[in-house]
Amino acid sequence: MVRNQIGVQRKLAGSQFGRVWRSLAFRGRREAPRPNYATPSFARYPDPAVIFIFWGKQTEDWYGYGQASYTFKLGVPERTAAVLEGGVPKNDLTILEREITKCRKCSRLVAYCEEVARTKRRAYRDWTYWGKPVPAFGDPEAGLVIIGLAPAAHGANRTGRMFTGDRSGDFLYEQLYRAGFANQPQSKRADDGLVLKGALISAAIRCAPPANKPLPEEIRNCLPYLERELDLIRPRAILALGGIALNTYLDLLKQKGLIRSRAPYRFAHGASFALPGDLPRLFAAYHPSQQNTQTGRLTPAMFARVLRQIRKFLEMRGGAREAIAIQKPRRFR
Repeated sequence: MVRNQIGVQRKLAGSQFGRVWRSLAFRGRREAPRPNYATPSFARYPDPAVIFIFWGKQTEDWYGYGQASYTFKLGVPERTAAVLEGGVPKNDLTILEREITKCRKCSRLVAYCEEVARTKRRAYRDWTYWGKPVPAFGDPEAGLVIIGLAPAAHGANRTGRMFTGDRSGDFLYEQLYRAGFANQPQSKRADDGLVLKGALISAAIRCAPPANKPLPEEIRNCLPYLERELDLIRPRAILALGGIALNTYLDLLKQKGLIRSRAPYRFAHGASFALPGDLPRLFAAYHPSQQNTQTGRLTPAMFARVLRQIRKFLEMRGGAREAIAIQKPRRFR
């Protein structure tokens, strides 16, 4: 079947349609705001066997670590992560991602996510909601891992990507863009071309909780996923968004016997903690929820100062590891 598909692609690529398609495939792509973010070009990957067109079909391959770097009508058969040679194994992250999206440990959360996906919000009636656990999103070679609380019911639970499609995401990605961790300030849907460089966004729990309040046992059920992500990525810095995210990470370290207590690490916006041994530097910030941003408790300037502090630390410690901005499609075999 794969051979037949490749044969058809090669015939199409050599036809008049193929030549026209080559000239139009990347038309309209957003220009990179920084020279480090190169725009994909078909000239870089001329083999038509590695690229295919699907008409408006959205699959799981758009979500999570892969950071889909093409337009909605142009995709790759499987997720392609920006991984340096000798870096984080893509297979391990892909396996973990699939486990997360298929998780049904918390019946309350599963029922709520599916109910929200079924009833929808009037503004999103035309959407097909994700309605499942949401995996992490970002650079597999990240020096910084950002830990949020949980997907929003009509945000990530709808779009399938962390902090995408809600006001919190608008605030967060605007700040990440200004700090040089993202290639664009908008995050509206999972196929919008957003790519993170040097940062990865995870969460304390992966399902949207009712009233945005997860239960302690639900956080414990998700903790192994966060642990495995951190073991694979090995970041140099952690940014916890809110007290629950901070305590979740500290509980993980306590379970592993790496710290004795959470007491020395009390949450405060802008706090920075040097943890024992070679553990990542821990930073804390208010969560960019509307309750914080619309009341003035958290302002763009306040969040920008935290990100500048993190950027300075990463540059001093060499934590900002270089990553390939262009995702190379996986070739068929």
